[in-house]
Amino acid sequence: MFRLDEGQVEVLDDVVAEILKMKSTEERINIASGMWHSAKVQLSASIGSLHPEWSKEQMEREVIRRLSHGIDAIQEKKGDANLIFQG
Repeated sequence: MFRLDEGQVEVLDDVVAEILKMKSTEERINIASGMWHSAKVQLSASIGSLHPEWSKEQMEREVIRRLSHGIDAIQEKKGDANLIFQG
């Protein structure tokens, strides 16, 4: 498998890249949205198993923090941190 650098895990296969190029914008957005939703579900389950004592709000904030690289702190100041998690 071709690697761009030592730290890279994988490179998109040329056949898959061609298939994705043929997708419409709407199809690509739907794929990305599904991947985002899947990541939230998996991360929520993982955090829930690591911290069963946490409230739903604590878990949501941690998911937001991990997926957004800190954007929750910025949104919290604006008063709409929950908008990031819902969707």
